[in-house]
Amino acid sequence: MAAARHIPRTELTSKITFTNNVPSPQAVIVGSGAQVEFALAPGSTETIQLVFNPNPLVQKPPVPPPPFVNVTLVPGAPPDTQDPPNCSVNYNVKDANGNQLGGPYAIQVGASNPLIIQVTYSGGSGDCQPASVMVPLNGKLQLQTTDDNSYNVMGLGNPPFNPPISTVGAMSGSIITAAIGPASPTPYTYTVIGPADQGNGGGNVIIRSS
Repeated sequence: MAAARHIPRTELTSKITFTNNVPSPQAVIVGSGAQVEFALAPGSTETIQLVFNPNPLVQKPPVPPPPFVNVTLVPGAPPDTQDPPNCSVNYNVKDANGNQLGGPYAIQVGASNPLIIQVTYSGGSGDCQPASVMVPLNGKLQLQTTDDNSYNVMGLGNPPFNPPISTVGAMSGSIITAAIGPASPTPYTYTVIGPADQGNGGGNVIIRSS
């Protein structure tokens, strides 16, 4: 039996166009149930790959299917259209040989699913992965621990995040915060301080409005 034709729902499609390997928009919140279309700009000559990170990076089995599948965009070929569930993802742009060209970039589908940063006690501090993330303006972000330790968090205050994240751990829970901005291409840097006041862990969050 032949597969059903994929008919794009134009009125519910959010388009991301790549010019010189950079997406526009770089970060976007799309409505629940919307399609997402990935396309090369007219005149593009280079094949690129879009590689989506799992969210969170480390998942316990059974691992659900990814909300987006990796994409190869070829000049002259039709756009790639996907029907994601509610989710948040970061992705990177690579060339045809797998070399990094840019990213991370961000897509949030729906209003409530956060991008997750995992904190793990390693080498005397809280290791945060992914170390660098992007979140759309007003998008959701959450820190989670992968162990039983508690951590103090510095740099995720209000603003640019509301509510602020000051702790994360098995006892304190995991707050979901909104990236209220201001948006900036310059990353917001945060630090996590682990057991016995051991620090040096942390990462960077970029908030973009487009």
